[in-house]
Amino acid sequence: KTHAYHRLQDDVPAAVKQRRLEELISVFREEAAKVNMALIGSTQLVLVEG
Repeated sequence: KTHAYHRLQDDVPAAVKQRRLEELISVFREEAAKVNMALIGSTQLVLVEG
């Protein structure tokens, strides 16, 4: 851990952290859905191993 990590106090409440995480996940899912929708009907090259 860095020197700054040990010096700075974590003053963000857990509820705020949780809300921010949920918002980030929501935005990520929305953007992923847009990309996936744009790919519907297209042909993709894939590599399968196994």
